[in-house]
This record gives sequence, C-alpha cells and structure tokens, in this order.
Amino acid sequence: EDAILPSLYQAQCVLAQVTYAVAAAEALLEFEHRDLHWGNVLLQATDEKYISITIDEEEYELPTAGVIAKLIDFTLSKVNGPNGTALAYDLEHDPAIFDGQGDRQFDVYRAMRVAVDQDWDRTALCTNTLWLDYLADKLLTAKTYKSRAKREAKAKQALQAFQEEASSWDSAQSGVVWLQQA
Repeated sequence: EDAILPSLYQAQCVLAQVTYAVAAAEALLEFEHRDLHWGNVLLQATDEKYISITIDEEEYELPTAGVIAKLIDFTLSKVNGPNGTALAYDLEHDPAIFDGQGDRQFDVYRAMRVAVDQDWDRTALCTNTLWLDYLADKLLTAKTYKSRAKREAKAKQALQAFQEEASSWDSAQSGVVWLQQA
C-alpha cells in the first residue's frame, strides 16, 4: 500500500509478476489467494533484470524493473490437496468482511462470495482474477508516478487493457495467456 513505484512501467512489471505467480500456484494446487489486496504484495528491490517463473513445466522470463513482487498472508487462501481435498478458510465465519466500505477490496470479498456461492471449499479460480483486476485498478488510480519516460504512456495503456480484460478471465492462467499475446 505504501510502496513507492517510480514508474508505470515498474507497476506493469509488478502486476505481471503477481499474475504469473498466482497462475503457477493455480496450476499446482488450484490455488486461490482470496485476499490479494495491495497490502499483501511486498516489493523487494533487486539488481536482477529478470526473474523466472515456471507454470506447467514451461519457464517464463519476466522483467523486474528493479523490484520483485512477493505475495504474503495466505490466511484466507484455498488450495486443493493431493487427494483433491479442499483446504480453505470459510469466510462465512467472518461476516463483517462482507460489510466493509470505503475501499474496492470489500467489493471483491462480496464478489468472491457470489463466485463460490457461499461454499468456500468450492474451486473458483476467477476469485484470483477479481483480485488482479483490483490490483490493476489500484496501480492506475491510487499511485502517483514520477517518471516521464516515453515508455510510460505505453505502460499505462497496458495496465488499462489488463484491467479491462481481467474481469473476463476464468483464472490467472488466462491472464498469463493474455499477457503472452498482448
């Protein structure tokens, strides 16, 4: 939430890293973060130009733009164990989470509730895309950027296109496919 990103290009790289990381976890465990607000994305400075992420045995090289995104707080997350058993927190035990106002993240909790039909053991990978859309919105509207480099206009257009498309994806893996074609 308080991270300083000097450029829209760096924001674009962070969003791509988050998308690929979530997609990799989806592929392995049918993972859903279910609480991927901006406060649960930590940024670490790096000198590495690229990071590698593997999804279904395919390796992807992603630009870092000087930062690596790390996801935290898996309290509300859902995974399917090796025998297909869901390991999930039942958000219905915390109904106040659906009453929040003042930030779009509360709309995401309510949208997730609809997506899983109040059955939190149910797999609904689209919950990840709700959060990716939320993150794109935050990066576009809640952050200010100092850079005026030529690539900034292109990065802004890419973030806007990402946000427009994210709501139509059924999973973060669909987001990876879209990013590969964009």
